Amino acid sequence: MVLGAGVAGLGAALALGRSGHQVVLVERDDVGGATDPEEAFAGRGRPGAPQTRHSHAFLARMRNLLTARAPDVLTALLAAGATELRFLDDLPAEMVGFTPEPADDELVALACRRTTFEWVLRDRAMADGAVSLVHATAVGLEVDDRGGVRAAHLSDGTSLLGDAILDCTGHRTPLTRWLETAGATPPTVHSAESGIVYSTRFYRLGTDVVAPRQEGPIGGDLGYMKYAIFPADNRTFSITFAVPATDADLRVLLRDPSFDRAAEAMPATARWVAPGVAAPITGVEVMARLVNRKADFVVDGRPLVTRLFSLGDSHVCTNPLYGRG
Repeated sequence: MVLGAGVAGLGAALALGRSGHQVVLVERDDVGGATDPEEAFAGRGRPGAPQTRHSHAFLARMRNLLTARAPDVLTALLAAGATELRFLDDLPAEMVGFTPEPADDELVALACRRTTFEWVLRDRAMADGAVSLVHATAVGLEVDDRGGVRAAHLSDGTSLLGDAILDCTGHRTPLTRWLETAGATPPTVHSAESGIVYSTRFYRLGTDVVAPRQEGPIGGDLGYMKYAIFPADNRTFSITFAVPATDADLRVLLRDPSFDRAAEAMPATARWVAPGVAAPITGVEVMARLVNRKADFVVDGRPLVTRLFSLGDSHVCTNPLYGRG
């Protein structure tokens, strides 16, 4: 049983289903019904995963993992409009006489919206019939007298048994509370505020407009603010600003119309939002109260509970600037 159908949960379900297991995937948000990437992006939203509508980068390690273990997923992502970002295509002019090595061909990231990535991954995970999706909210766990997690309780009063239960409910996981309520020893959680607030807006390039050529880095740290431009699928891209949580003056960038005025004023982003180049397709999304967090489930070499696995942001979560999951 996998609790949470985000990237971690879907990836786990895909791998387990293709390894011969029957998997029940439990997701509180209504994620079904979309027939294409645009419908998935314009859907009901993900209250359980507010970062879904923020900028994402799918790095070369992930792309290479799909190439090796799930090439059909990569094929489906490209068919859905994701594009490959080849590092060798944008070498700095200073790298005169550069000679590529064979492994350099693996330095390829994917430009894709999170909603498109999840839409494709969910379809491929469920394609073989080994994974079933239950739209429900998990509210607790059942732990036997030997410390083994045997079942998950759902909000409708039912319980689901599982040989193993994977917590993929994200960085606000209720797992500690669940284990305490069930009489088990909860994990030791280490956490610290990241001290940063993110604001993001998505845009779509105009008809027949060629994306501005990358000149220099797509993001940077100005000391008082960080910024980045994220190419995505189907002629979309996003711009993200990150400011200190304590800087009330800079946090006006989180609102309309200040966000676009800031984008128009900065050389790196101005050519992306110039008149006729692109138009916004979302409002300004804000992500705050970000916590760096790690949970320890093993003490003195012994697990606190068995038959339970914590994956992705449920286990380790960092400032999104440095990668998540």
